[in-house]
Amino acid sequence: MSRSTILVVSKDDTNLNLIRINLTLNGYDAICVKRDAIAWYNLMIAPKRFHAIILDQIIFDLDEMDLLIRVRADDNLKMLPVLLLSKHNSCDNLLTSLMTGANYYFTKSFNYANLLSCLEESIADYKFKCFLRNDLFLLNKQYKKNLSEQN
Repeated sequence: MSRSTILVVSKDDTNLNLIRINLTLNGYDAICVKRDAIAWYNLMIAPKRFHAIILDQIIFDLDEMDLLIRVRADDNLKMLPVLLLSKHNSCDNLLTSLMTGANYYFTKSFNYANLLSCLEESIADYKFKCFLRNDLFLLNKQYKKNLSEQN
């Protein structure tokens, strides 16, 4: 079975390195970037390469949510799991993040075992949804073919 590839986005070098090390030690490939624009570029050139995004928020504002908003608006990426890390633990920040489309919200300092467990669960769910989506596409294609042959 191939390793899952995680896109990690953080402006903080220390956080990037800690997350990368933990992911690698637990069997994941981690692509780490410091800027949302670079993350978006990576997602656009290879949307099926990634199995999840870990987004580390330094400050809580709409600019920091832009990548999440863009992912949820894109038909090729909208099912991709996004795990948000933040030092902000207010209910407003949590609700805004979840309503914007984050699958999970972790406040720092978080337990890596919990992060990895949620990541594993999210990836399994994502792969299952992709499998179903592909099967439905093939069934629909076959149905249309059969329908056209009958006419």
